[in-house]
Amino acid sequence: MRVARRMFWRMYGGGLVVTFVVFVVLLWYSERTDSPALHEASGYPFAVWLLVGWWFTNRVLLPLLIRSIRCPHCGEEYECVAQWRCSCGYQDHRERHLLRFKCPMCKKRLGWTECLRCRTTILIR
Repeated sequence: MRVARRMFWRMYGGGLVVTFVVFVVLLWYSERTDSPALHEASGYPFAVWLLVGWWFTNRVLLPLLIRSIRCPHCGEEYECVAQWRCSCGYQDHRERHLLRFKCPMCKKRLGWTECLRCRTTILIR
């Protein structure tokens, strides 16, 4: 699942770069056209991505793109949507995506899971 971390940084960083380019283009265009309203609004996409982009990428985009995880040792593939159990003993009663699970008892997120075939630890984050 190190792929999830790399994919997160690519998507978040890519969105940051895109919004920065939009910011620069809008700023350049507003100076050429002498439009004060466009000049004031040019920073909004960049600011919104800085505030919401982390959450959006981590909680919405990654679970949509990552459907399964693979054991690094034996290659067994597991679905990411299942009933997960926390290390404190809490077991969720409904199916959730691996990246969206947060224990209501201890407030931890899943950091690893174990392959049922070869008992290898699969790191999530």
